[in-house]
Amino acid sequence: MSNAVKYDALIIGSGPAGGTAAALLAKAGWSVAVVEKAKFPRRKVCGEFISATSIPLFHELGIARPFFELAGPEVRKVGLFAWETILTSAMPRPKNSNEMWGRALGREHLDMLLLTSSAAAGAEVWQPCAVTELQRGNKGFICKIAAKDAVKELQARIVIAAHGSWERGA
Repeated sequence: MSNAVKYDALIIGSGPAGGTAAALLAKAGWSVAVVEKAKFPRRKVCGEFISATSIPLFHELGIARPFFELAGPEVRKVGLFAWETILTSAMPRPKNSNEMWGRALGREHLDMLLLTSSAAAGAEVWQPCAVTELQRGNKGFICKIAAKDAVKELQARIVIAAHGSWERGA
């Protein structure tokens, strides 16, 4: 496996969980590889609300300013609609935060902000690439990735499977 590209961490998937993990590990000095099957930006409708308690993390990752430029207005209420019944409630205000309210931001923007932050911190992005094989070896994990007709081997001490809840991993 001497031809494998070596990393401290390999992250499979670069949505909110993978992008955040990659950025934080790379900022901490780890060598990080991010493998993402989709070409970004990609349109997704899930996970668009960002609570105010997450915004301090965005400041740490250096994406707070573009987040506020792209995000919608403050979300101050939550509602439940069931047939003719409508229930609303004020959103709770977070403690220990300068931000008072969460906002909505489309995943095509959020995922790009996080992936860009990861790359800026030093993570190497393999995109679009599919993981074709993942095996535990003597020195961590060996991962084979494929993009078009090319196959590469990556080696990492740890693997974070952040490929989303709709996909099954081995």
